[in-house]
Amino acid sequence: MVVESNSLYLFLIQQLLCQCDYKVTSCKQVQEAISFVLENQQSIDLIISDAFLPSEDGLLILETIALKFGIPVVIMSWNGETSTLMKFIAYGACDYLVKPVTLKELKNIWTHVFRKQIGDQMKYLLEIRIKHNNNNNNVLEPVEETKL
Repeated sequence: MVVESNSLYLFLIQQLLCQCDYKVTSCKQVQEAISFVLENQQSIDLIISDAFLPSEDGLLILETIALKFGIPVVIMSWNGETSTLMKFIAYGACDYLVKPVTLKELKNIWTHVFRKQIGDQMKYLLEIRIKHNNNNNNVLEPVEETKL
């Protein structure tokens, strides 16, 4: 999903993402994006959002979506100052892109989704192991080697 209030830049980002073979949903306002995610959270793998939208700040997306649903959010802005970048990273953004965003940057954006999926799988496996150990009170012990 891309959240960008500037129609021309939104179109440009959509075209670049489509060149990378990504399926793109676009929104021009934060509330529109939040509503879409609430109704379709299983279909959204990643959100790329402008940091400073006219109606709302990009932090609202981080607070309501990234933290609540665990969807990776990449923030983009014309402002490349370190303090701005760190503010969004501290609030949960997984990356920060300085506009104009390049095709090369967007080609590698899938890595954030991959990291999240790997993290989710590791968490799931850990939960299964803990549940198994708690239910059976079994502790896995090494098997002694047999000598031939």
